[in-house]
Amino acid sequence: MRDSLKKKPTQSFQKNKLQIKESNNKEGFYEEGVTRIKTGIGGFDKLVQGGFPILSNTLVCGTFGTGKTIFGLEFIYRGITEYNENGIIISFEVRKEDLIQQAKMFGWYLEELEKQKKLKILCYDVLKINNLMFEEIKRVSSEINAKRMLFDSLSEVSLNMGKNIHVDKSPDTYSIQQFVYYLVHKLRELKTTNIFISDTLGAEDYTKDTVSEFICDNIVQLKFQTMGGPYSRILLVRKARSTKNNEDIHPLEIGKTGMVVHDLT
Repeated sequence: MRDSLKKKPTQSFQKNKLQIKESNNKEGFYEEGVTRIKTGIGGFDKLVQGGFPILSNTLVCGTFGTGKTIFGLEFIYRGITEYNENGIIISFEVRKEDLIQQAKMFGWYLEELEKQKKLKILCYDVLKINNLMFEEIKRVSSEINAKRMLFDSLSEVSLNMGKNIHVDKSPDTYSIQQFVYYLVHKLRELKTTNIFISDTLGAEDYTKDTVSEFICDNIVQLKFQTMGGPYSRILLVRKARSTKNNEDIHPLEIGKTGMVVHDLT
């Protein structure tokens, strides 16, 4: 286990970090010594023993319109407003104004959080990825003491790489995989708990970059699938390191104030 995971969290972390001890209960078996960070998304945290391991990378994937960005935005918003954990949003796919407007639909006022220096939204041209971008992200994350990060999306980056810091010709599958691997590991330097958004290839369930599902610690998959009930979306935790995750398919509701993951009944 990484040394940073073994350290005792600061007092400001205590509200939402769970120092997990061995115990048996209805939510499963908790691994000893894993510090976790709550997402705050309704009904989700009990699927992953109380939250994601701190400093982990989580891939949230699915086809278009399944709610991936909403999941990531709520992770950031709940972290700031409920757990006093500042956040940073990095977007290549959606304009800042559109992200702010989308969040307002749920009563999440991101512009106010930016004014309070609890949040920073950075939007980049996907064709202009370079080391200066990484330096800016690192600087901004340090300035606001960010503890959570949302990256939207790996699909946009892998499909529109152009000429960047690792590719000096038209990108092939290998160079795309190499770059995504580099990007995910580069952003570990932020010392944040991260969510990466990516699209899947329909029924194949593989991401378009074909590598992020292997290098991320956790995978949350969202799908459209009718189960004969009132909800048309489902959520599945496909992978969770250092966690005994719930492996069932769960109905997913996008309500007026955010997401709710329902139990099968």
